[in-house]
Amino acid sequence: MRISCLIVLAASAFVVTPIAHSQIFYDSLSSATGSQGFVNSPIYFGDALTLSGTSAEINSLAFRVDGISPSTATGSFQAFFYNINAGTDGVYQTGDETFGSLIGSSSSQSFSVSNGSTITLSGFSVTVPKNFLWIVYNPNLSLLISDLNSSAYSSVTGGSSAVTSGYWSSTAPANGGSLKMLSFTGTHPYASDFAVQLSGSMVPEPSAGSLLVLGAGVLAVIRRRKKD
Repeated sequence: MRISCLIVLAASAFVVTPIAHSQIFYDSLSSATGSQGFVNSPIYFGDALTLSGTSAEINSLAFRVDGISPSTATGSFQAFFYNINAGTDGVYQTGDETFGSLIGSSSSQSFSVSNGSTITLSGFSVTVPKNFLWIVYNPNLSLLISDLNSSAYSSVTGGSSAVTSGYWSSTAPANGGSLKMLSFTGTHPYASDFAVQLSGSMVPEPSAGSLLVLGAGVLAVIRRRKKD
């Protein structure tokens, strides 16, 4: 029994526990080169994301606005984070997922905005799972915003967005509600994902080597018990 315990401890010593690092862990904003679409107020807009790690603690969310009317104005925004329910195929990122429960939010924050402004919501801490939804609310009836760099980005760092469309609605998200709201017709007949930058601490996936060492340790214990 003593030897078995030593084997387990030895194996555990080689297993590297994932450590969260403060970083920009999702970024389609930096490479955004153009824009399309519009967001009139009051409106909720956002997207579904899948992290490259197991979870993340988010403490800032940034996006860029354009088409401000008037060209300079004061507006307030608030970020919300939701769980996501898998689609009918049991997986994520296919477009038929629905909203889950609300995880957390930022405070409502005011900014002086003009065409090309980058808005950064910060001063909050929300821990999200691997698959989640981010939503920004623009409640300003007098602040008309368009061109949120919604799909013209060349690369993404740290995760992947929903492959069909983002969320776009004048109605607050509800548990079980659809997120396929950004397909619309008229002046801007587009279906797009919004460019956004998320910062905080992401917990990486366990390495394959760590899992192999752990498995070897378990097998060693089993073999030792059989001999005993």
